[in-house]
Amino acid sequence: MRVRYKPWAEDYLKNHPDLVDMDGAHAGKMSEWFEKEQPIYIEIGSGMGQFITTLAAQYPEINFVSMEREKSVMYKVLDKTKEMGLKNLKMICN
Repeated sequence: MRVRYKPWAEDYLKNHPDLVDMDGAHAGKMSEWFEKEQPIYIEIGSGMGQFITTLAAQYPEINFVSMEREKSVMYKVLDKTKEMGLKNLKMICN
């Protein structure tokens, strides 16, 4: 996957409700990010988000956390999450 730099991605992600910035304050508190307390599955490297959004839609009884380092692609996953109405998927950026 070729990642193109998106200069606006930083501002877009800054205040997104489904994005968690790991600063140490959230350690051990992942269940608080979600509306319902359920098992949590973690994906490392979400890319464009096809896999994780499909899983989150198929398994609403599981909470999903996806980690992606490329902010230029992370916005796509967040847009899909909103478009699909997924309440059981959160993203972590570094």
